[in-house]
Amino acid sequence: MRIESGIEHGLAVLQRLPEAPSDLPAAAFGRLRPALVRTPRLANAERFGRPELLVADGRGYRPVIVRAHRTTDAGTSVPPLLISSVDRPFAVVEQPDRHRRRQQADLWQLAHFVVMLQQAGLAGDPVGGVIGRGTWSDAVPPAPPGTDPAGAPTDDAEVIVWHDLTPLLDEYRERFAFRQRVAAAAVAGGELVHPSRVSECRRCPWWSVCSEELQAAQDISLLAAGIDVPVLRAAGLHTVPDVIAAPPALLTSLQLTSIPAGELRVRAIAHRDGLPLVPKGNPAAPRADIELDIDMESYLDEGAYLWGTLLGTGRADASPDELISIAGGYRGFATFDADLAAGEGPNFARFWAFLDRARAACRARGLSFAAYCWSRQAEERWLFSTPRRYPEVPGMPTIEQVKQFTDSSQWIDLYAEVKSRFVVPGSLRLKAIAPVAGFSWRDPEPGGENSMAWYRAAVGKDAAGTGAPDLPKRQRVLDYNEDDVRATAAVRAWMSGPARELPTAAELDRAAAG
Repeated sequence: MRIESGIEHGLAVLQRLPEAPSDLPAAAFGRLRPALVRTPRLANAERFGRPELLVADGRGYRPVIVRAHRTTDAGTSVPPLLISSVDRPFAVVEQPDRHRRRQQADLWQLAHFVVMLQQAGLAGDPVGGVIGRGTWSDAVPPAPPGTDPAGAPTDDAEVIVWHDLTPLLDEYRERFAFRQRVAAAAVAGGELVHPSRVSECRRCPWWSVCSEELQAAQDISLLAAGIDVPVLRAAGLHTVPDVIAAPPALLTSLQLTSIPAGELRVRAIAHRDGLPLVPKGNPAAPRADIELDIDMESYLDEGAYLWGTLLGTGRADASPDELISIAGGYRGFATFDADLAAGEGPNFARFWAFLDRARAACRARGLSFAAYCWSRQAEERWLFSTPRRYPEVPGMPTIEQVKQFTDSSQWIDLYAEVKSRFVVPGSLRLKAIAPVAGFSWRDPEPGGENSMAWYRAAVGKDAAGTGAPDLPKRQRVLDYNEDDVRATAAVRAWMSGPARELPTAAELDRAAAG
């Protein structure tokens, strides 16, 4: 889905670029030397690639790529941020009130193109540009699509953000040469490298292959983040059994960043014994008389279209209706307007009014209240940015009101609670933790990526381009969101009950030592 959206974004950006020759091989544009080249075909015996644009700079060409993510934030950059308007790519100016985002994958891609241009004798300065996606709503007042009345840019899609690639080129060449040696060894039947789990593995199509090898070897990378693996190997700890058998003094002396060294052996034991969660002590998360689970669904950087809530209680003796005269259960505050910007603000105001009503009812009756989410950063991004972008919408809270809520003890991140109360040898994703609590999603393909594809169809942005809203997909999104909030409620209930019967970290450690 992200690939499909990225292609659409790229095509839209290309339509805004000045007219220029397109799809030319290096030999052709090297001979003609046009000022701009769209989607050039770069290829040699070692490399190939197609940037979206080449911009002449007097010495040669600079590559430009298009990405469907943000390239700037509000703030300042050192050195100053240099940009060009998409429709005036030669005019490079400073943008003093924006901060460049350095996406490492973008920089590697640009370095690849710069080296190819150098090999062809067509490179300009070692600089590359990125055209991104995302409104500058945190820096400018809301404005219609395009530019504001003064002509200043209001979206990352309107500018080329220039990056100096000089510090990266030598490392790029070294990495590329290493990969060539790995490939040559594999062709010859040898092996220069072995699998090691890193964060990117979760999305890699080859993970099913590598994971089998890692599990068979009980590789140490199954226990720790990639940055800590070299530290563990240097200490002679190459496998899970190595950790279990290691002297405690060695384990506690390790300088690790992803996990406390004191938890390393417990994590290894849990991995060996198939224990997905091990309590460190009391496993129960804070509870309240009235409990509200919240889960937000957003579409890329465009906005939040759904705020799902599940109203319940932390008590067995009464329902929300009996306690605060508000019916319990799921409520999905959603907008499926084809223009998300038109419906996002009013929809958020409706959600906030319900949240405020529940909190006020608890205050009036002397009852405790808590709202729960899974990883607060996702919700808080839109909790704060929506009032900032739509302050004129009736019922919209102020930033101060939102901050008062998120800073209070009523706002509880269940992800953080699980992380602090358990040793977790595997994933902390809700889709991995909730099944431990006995919860399962109704949808056979639950996931954030899939929900965005369903949303696209629900608002008539499907790949077929029919423009007709897919009503069953709307219900699918709502059902998926409802299951997400029911999942956090299930995890919380499990933490207060069955989790108390699990062996604790101290008990596992004593058993292993004894």
